[in-house]
Amino acid sequence: MSGEPQPFSITCSVVAFEGGFTPLSMNDRDLGRVLGLDMKRRSPFAGTTCIQHLAKLRNEKIDELIDDPQDDSNASPAKNNKDRMKAFEAANIPKTIEIHVGCFTATDECVVPQKLVKVLAAPRRDALLWMQLTEDNLAWLRKAIRAEWDVEGAPLLKTNLEIGEYPELSRPDIMRYKRTRDSKVAICCSYRTHQGEWKHHQRSLGRTDHMTEGMLKALVASTELLLVLEDAVDGDP
Repeated sequence: MSGEPQPFSITCSVVAFEGGFTPLSMNDRDLGRVLGLDMKRRSPFAGTTCIQHLAKLRNEKIDELIDDPQDDSNASPAKNNKDRMKAFEAANIPKTIEIHVGCFTATDECVVPQKLVKVLAAPRRDALLWMQLTEDNLAWLRKAIRAEWDVEGAPLLKTNLEIGEYPELSRPDIMRYKRTRDSKVAICCSYRTHQGEWKHHQRSLGRTDHMTEGMLKALVASTELLLVLEDAVDGDP
């Protein structure tokens, strides 16, 4: 029957901390297919509220962890976006946290009991949500994605970084970031050889929405190095 979950094999993007975690992106059509959503629609997740609700619960949990219970001021770090990154680091938040999701009534009128879901912690409120990838969690998500959830105050989740949020390049005189046709970000290298000929090299950074700041800096540095090596084949820039 159309719209019902069907057996389907995909390659999941997984980060292994205490078990595998997978991103829940509302732009991920492979995920939508696994969850049995209507893939004839341009945006299969349109009208769903589960992912936003889970992100809201994640943010509220982190608020609890970084808020100082002795602080009676109104300018709590957890509520101030400008200071939230510093407060997150100072609180030594674990890499994974558990959020409590309430019970709900599924489309078959069965009541699905409350559940603890393990997700990756993130300092940004709009960070992409990463959920622990287990058979039980996927079975629960197939039902939960069709239920109505409270999303008041839920963030608009990012699907990828803006170019201005990437680390500064080591050679901005010859290298720059650019957005590719498939919405990924690449590093481009352009220079004129000693013979006066213009050379261009480009390498995509791939998917970066799951990366920490340190991981992203390492990726950018290694990509720059690869471009330099390619340049050396044609001559020094």
